[in-house]
Amino acid sequence: AVGDEYPVTLSTGEEVVFVIAAIDNEEDRSKAAQIYEKYVGVMRRRAYEILRSRQDADDAVHDAFVRIIDHLESLPDPGSVQTKWYVVTAAENAAIDIWRGRKRKQEMALDEETLEGNFRMPYEGENEIVKEMLQKLSVKDRKLLLLRYVYGYKNAEIARFMGMTEGAAKMAVLRAEDRLEKECREEGLL
Repeated sequence: AVGDEYPVTLSTGEEVVFVIAAIDNEEDRSKAAQIYEKYVGVMRRRAYEILRSRQDADDAVHDAFVRIIDHLESLPDPGSVQTKWYVVTAAENAAIDIWRGRKRKQEMALDEETLEGNFRMPYEGENEIVKEMLQKLSVKDRKLLLLRYVYGYKNAEIARFMGMTEGAAKMAVLRAEDRLEKECREEGLL
């Protein structure tokens, strides 16, 4: 099977040890340690099957274990089938989250030519009037509007991409919309 010879990395193990040590209740701390010792291998293998990266698989196991600790009270005996199902599912979900994050980063690597100077609509049937109006805006306004309306990003995602707070991103998008509306009015389009 994939990852059967997966080596244990100390960094993830050490991080989890600190997370377990931070649990106040001795019974929960013992339960968490038992679950980790029993299932860390299968969690890593499953995460590796999804991510194909040992470092990302370790990150997924760590993230999953933090989630597991948050739900320790609802888990039965560490050796039960239900517990095994839960921890493997938690590792799968954490791996999928990391995979989606990777995919999102790739999507965010927007074509700078589109954003900077030689603007072209990134979809079929481009509208010359919209293209012309967007060309009249600053590069920043163009980026903001493309991220919102063409790529469908939310304020939080725009904020990360543009290096600003979520509130600042929201206001920047609103101001860019206002400037686009003003340009359209000046051209008699509204």
